[in-house]
Amino acid sequence: MDAVQNFIHDIEGLLLAISGSFAVIGVLGLGFMYLGSSLPLLSQWKQDHPRAFSDVAVGLFLLVLASGGGVAALLGS
Repeated sequence: MDAVQNFIHDIEGLLLAISGSFAVIGVLGLGFMYLGSSLPLLSQWKQDHPRAFSDVAVGLFLLVLASGGGVAALLGS
């Protein structure tokens, strides 16, 4: 039983590190989307995908909520 709990704890730590890395990449991408709007290629892409900025922001919020243990706290575990 101890080995299973240690395995689950190790996997949890790994997933928290991965989700934190994704959050950093997402924030950098969001900044690049916002600040790179003056570039013609990104400007055209943003015109073709007007909801991309808000979708990325919602995804980052959910990622931070999940990686910070917010879902577990809401579920009461």
